[in-house]
Amino acid sequence: MSFYIVSFLVLVVALSGVASSLNARIVNETNAANGEYPYMVSLRTAGNVHLCGGSILNHYWVLSAAMCLVSISTANVNVVVGTNSLRFGGVIYQVELVVIHPSYNSVTLIYDAGLIKTTTYIRYGLVVEPICLAHVLPDNGTVGALTGWGFTLTSTSENNLKVLKTKVMDQTVCKNKMSVLGYNLQFMQFCTFNEYAVGCVGDNGGPIVVDNKQFGILSWLTCIIDIPDIYTNVPIVRVSAEIEKRIINGTTVYNDDYPYMVSLRSTANYHFCGGSIVSRFWVLTSAVCVNLIPDFIVVVGTNSLSFGGVIYKVDYFLQHPLFNSTTLSYNAALIKTTNRIQFSRQVLPVFLARVLPFVGTVGVLTGWGPTSLPPLSVPDQLEALRTTVIEQSVCADAFTDRGYTLQSMQFCTFSNKSGGCYTDAGGPIVAGYRQFGILSIATCGSGYPDVYTRVPYIRQWIMKYI
Repeated sequence: MSFYIVSFLVLVVALSGVASSLNARIVNETNAANGEYPYMVSLRTAGNVHLCGGSILNHYWVLSAAMCLVSISTANVNVVVGTNSLRFGGVIYQVELVVIHPSYNSVTLIYDAGLIKTTTYIRYGLVVEPICLAHVLPDNGTVGALTGWGFTLTSTSENNLKVLKTKVMDQTVCKNKMSVLGYNLQFMQFCTFNEYAVGCVGDNGGPIVVDNKQFGILSWLTCIIDIPDIYTNVPIVRVSAEIEKRIINGTTVYNDDYPYMVSLRSTANYHFCGGSIVSRFWVLTSAVCVNLIPDFIVVVGTNSLSFGGVIYKVDYFLQHPLFNSTTLSYNAALIKTTNRIQFSRQVLPVFLARVLPFVGTVGVLTGWGPTSLPPLSVPDQLEALRTTVIEQSVCADAFTDRGYTLQSMQFCTFSNKSGGCYTDAGGPIVAGYRQFGILSIATCGSGYPDVYTRVPYIRQWIMKYI
């Protein structure tokens, strides 16, 4: 991340006529703490030279700028995650496929976005996590966090990840400022400005984030303090078919990716619902689930329905006192295990959200429900689906023709041609490792939203017991 002006850009300054003090120290530089930006990616040559930044979208896909990808072959670029250092640490993934946005223009830099698919599964952990994509651009003046390893005055690149706090500019102000330099700002671009700091070469392709949502990809920069940085507008490009169809799909996961996940099974070991660990003795699920089978067990610590995991017997369960089996309002239940649940890397509780995320938030729903319908295809391995919180009124209208009235303690998510199904019921939807919903009505990707019980509405009831 450049928090100094680069000396070799003196010529650029002279040609553009922009006044700049090349000796001015950029004072807002800070080193990122290890794990503070777990979505951050370093794109490197096969010889381990840093090229550009990027961000993890899911277990196989990384988002970056098209300009970083157009002239490289998959054999000559690697994805490095899980480290703030260019010198050591991290995990290297080879690249299988590069997808450039179909409307990208290398002259104007419109739609400067590209996707990278890794050959193998990106494993999540404390310092490796995906980023959510914003649905709307933040208001003018919003301060976003730009991260990268770009050039500085004293070195060709920063060895440690830097973070720059920079403000979203008014579009008209930026357009006028850039027009003086002969650049025509496009509608799918936006600008940020910090009077003391800028991004620089090597930061390209990196994410700018606010509230754990990426709203821009760094695209156009000069390393000059007086000139704004220009980004590709993520809320605009995220609806592109080339991007959307690759980030919203069920994906098989590994054992320690979702350690809070529970399989509720009959005593004959038949899976019928999902759930989540909320403490050493308690599991959260739906009230409908605990009424399906008279005797059942709790299985934790495995993503497979056929082997592994630890079985806990059920002492008793509690339905939410306001549960209504007709309207499915307050569709929640707590299950108490007879023995203390032993925590490990594969077995951990999930946090409970205090507030429902904003409309447009992408949550992760996990479960073992059917993956195709019809015919039924039930996976042996746990699946994860990234799905988006939608407006309450939109969801209510969607169910009007089915004679169902959405309740105030419910909310909905929607994924095109994807969704929870049957035995996903009772499972958690999570964002930022906080569970904000319990799957109540699963529509199996039929074109209708999935319906959840709001965890913040019932959190006080849960906390009374756990």
